[in-house]
Amino acid sequence: MKQAVYFFEKYLSLLVVILAIATVSVCFFFPVYTDEIAWKVILGRYWADGNKALAQSLIPSCGPYAYSVPLILLPFRIFYQWINHFLTTPLSIRLFGISTALVTLFIIWKLFSDVTHNSIKNKTIALCIIAFATLGVMPFMLIISRPEQILLLCITIFFIPLLNNTKKNDSLFRTGRNAMSLLILAGIMLTAHPKAIFALPLVLLSFYRLITLRILSFICIFVIVIFSAIQFNDWSTRWSCDSNPIMAAYLRYVNLSEVKNITEFKVYFFALLKSLTHAKGWYIYFIVPKMWYVSNMIPPYTTQLALQFGNLLFYLLTGVVIISFSVFVFNFIKNRKDNSYLISYLAIASLWFFYLASLITRIDKNDYESALILPLLAFAVSGTLYILERTLKSNKQFYYYTMRMSFYGLLIFSIISQFILIITYTPYIFVMEDWKRPGYPRTQHFSVSNFGYNQLRSKITEAAEKCGIRASNHPHHLVVDELTYFNFRDSYQPFFMTYLDENGWGRNQLDLTTLLIHYRSAGIIVGCQWIPTALRNQAIHDGKFCCLPAFKKKTT
Repeated sequence: MKQAVYFFEKYLSLLVVILAIATVSVCFFFPVYTDEIAWKVILGRYWADGNKALAQSLIPSCGPYAYSVPLILLPFRIFYQWINHFLTTPLSIRLFGISTALVTLFIIWKLFSDVTHNSIKNKTIALCIIAFATLGVMPFMLIISRPEQILLLCITIFFIPLLNNTKKNDSLFRTGRNAMSLLILAGIMLTAHPKAIFALPLVLLSFYRLITLRILSFICIFVIVIFSAIQFNDWSTRWSCDSNPIMAAYLRYVNLSEVKNITEFKVYFFALLKSLTHAKGWYIYFIVPKMWYVSNMIPPYTTQLALQFGNLLFYLLTGVVIISFSVFVFNFIKNRKDNSYLISYLAIASLWFFYLASLITRIDKNDYESALILPLLAFAVSGTLYILERTLKSNKQFYYYTMRMSFYGLLIFSIISQFILIITYTPYIFVMEDWKRPGYPRTQHFSVSNFGYNQLRSKITEAAEKCGIRASNHPHHLVVDELTYFNFRDSYQPFFMTYLDENGWGRNQLDLTTLLIHYRSAGIIVGCQWIPTALRNQAIHDGKFCCLPAFKKKTT
């Protein structure tokens, strides 16, 4: 019997790994979504934009489009500028996203292995990580190069060591090194995305626990609290939209931080409650196979088998989260007098706080956020199970049996998920070749292909020159799209047509021509499908690219 179980586990594990390699290969072809490029613009264009940071909304009608950077934040803006310097094509962004995801998974494995002290086999930990990372569309979400990747990596490093209840007496040199490393890591995280502020309790807990010299830990806590306040104010300023009343009203409707008075809060609160009556209001739904993903960033699953499996996966993951939270609360109450795992309990509680804060501070949730939220929930579940095993005094045999069955179940669900993903999306590579064709994928309006960009550079340059637009002139407020942007990365404070689009964010804008004249835009160079209706007759066509010359104030 034991030999049969051994072979079952061996070949099940081998199949998970083989399929994971195939899944990562499919992800390599996955087109780059607009937000992957937009966030590089928001975070990494400090020098190109006159030593300023662009508005987080990237909507020029919201008011000031560029803001001065507080001095304390400057080193981190330069850090992101340095990273962005190497991302010169869509393919480089995709490779960066895949590399970051793989590094994060490796660090998760290494840190969990260190914490468990070989009480759990390293192979088992690795298989659990791979299996979870390949559930549903999680492989696509994890490689999307948005700030959620940075947040996940930083939170991983802050959280997992706190599960270890053994205390160390570090040397003064090592303590100082740890303090400096944690401060830099916290700075990188807090300047990556506004949602990072929800991880502040975890960060402060890490400073308290991991910096053994108490006076130094309190100094670090004070510094990072001040830093967080400055960064939060910076995000709030760059996210405001005072000059566009319609857009400002929408942002107040969906973002708690934008609510100004009690009337707006009531509207927000009831809309939030309504959103939580739907599965998509809880994030878990976002990784399952379904018929639609935000902005068509991922083509839909169409077979009933895939959709039914997605429903089953959603209910199982929801059940695991609810049970885990209940076990965490019950186990904490039961062992509240035992201080040996207090820090670990607080660390797990900080993840639940992050999840709760993410739920209530924004009404409209998006699929790509699951790349951060779902792994954090997995951390909370894993941490709960780890502490439960350490504090359990009876029923240990039942616990180990349940964990073994859960392990097999996770592997099986990973195998099914990967089979469905590979079968569904491989045709986009080898049959329709939509993901290999340079340019704009037909079914993903807000994405661009990873491949063949160098074939398009000269065509984009030629099309732009027909309107007098040259990259060497560093054009001001040039309107680009996700594909043409790479040719004009050195332009000054560019506008993205995605945020001017009459069918999207731009539907609530002032008259586009008036807006571009106001900013004295150097013109437009985009894919012809992006040209607004009112400007189509004026656009100069050159193949798949269209341009308009500079917008200037009329003289009388």
